[in-house]
Amino acid sequence: MNLALVFVKAAGGVLLHSSSLLADAGHSAADILSDILTLSTISFSAREPTLKYPLGFGKVETLGAIGVSSLLRKTPAILPPFVLITCIFLNSIVHSPRLSTCILLSVYLTFHAEC
Repeated sequence: MNLALVFVKAAGGVLLHSSSLLADAGHSAADILSDILTLSTISFSAREPTLKYPLGFGKVETLGAIGVSSLLRKTPAILPPFVLITCIFLNSIVHSPRLSTCILLSVYLTFHAEC
């Protein structure tokens, strides 16, 4: 259901020239990825202990949490390409310094978030 919602939002964003619908589609897609990662690590960590791993698989939850937090931390890296795609493909280029300012600000915020 969520995957269908992503496609509907993305199609609506392209057809209606709405960058907010496209951004919401991207947000929903990131939610799906984090849900898949979370559910898979929880189901894997719920396994019974084996002879090879007598203490169980509980530490896998920690790896899943690190994966989800890394996914959330890398999310700002999609901002500059998203701004360019929106401006080029949705014909929303404004011939003014605003576009350059938005792109430079998004690149700055991306690299600032990486530090």
